[in-house]
Amino acid sequence: MDVILRASTAEYHACDPSVVRGTDGNYYLHYTALPNAVVPAEGEVAQSSTPWGGWTKKGATTYTPPPVSGYGRGETAVIRGHDYAYYLAMLSEGYPGEDNAIIILRSFDASFRSGVTEVTRFSTTLAGGLNIYSPSMAYDRANHRYLISGGNDSPAGRTLLNVLDESFTLVGRDEITIPGYSAGEGQGFVTDEYGELLTWGGNFWMVGATVGPSRNGYPLKVTGANIWYTVPASII
Repeated sequence: MDVILRASTAEYHACDPSVVRGTDGNYYLHYTALPNAVVPAEGEVAQSSTPWGGWTKKGATTYTPPPVSGYGRGETAVIRGHDYAYYLAMLSEGYPGEDNAIIILRSFDASFRSGVTEVTRFSTTLAGGLNIYSPSMAYDRANHRYLISGGNDSPAGRTLLNVLDESFTLVGRDEITIPGYSAGEGQGFVTDEYGELLTWGGNFWMVGATVGPSRNGYPLKVTGANIWYTVPASII
């Protein structure tokens, strides 16, 4: 077991982590790998008896995305939902075969290696932007809703907040701006170990990377500093 989860040679890289506690008491770290350094990317999972490791890799999660010519699937967020099943949101870059989509999967297995079904998918353009990325998700049990956030680069520097009801219908959205900062990718909600939103005084909290300087190549912009910000629970 590793305290630090490192990519194997076959995985090429390990990125976009999301940790959730299973009903068996173990913790499951979901991440994106790029098998043998070629697309499409796939979802992997590791398991630990503690939230800090060490991690034992369990292999790929159960889901086969459609044929792609883009990056594939990635940027996973996993939570436990209203019915105590687990829900996994991810970005599927399947262009030009399909529009970039946020796909939500469901399973009672926190590792998503069994019993996986697709709940819904919706275009990132319907989620408030032409190129949303790094979706993060939380369940707000007090208000019976799901929150999905993401950075957006058209125009650059927006954090988009989308609200879904318990049937996973998109029911609202808003844009969060922080004076003096431009939002980048990697937004996250402050939640408990099951992904339920934590609030205090009518607010919840998010953390996100800011946009750094531009550069040639991919990505077009370097990720800048991480910042915390407070969001009124009544924003939507």
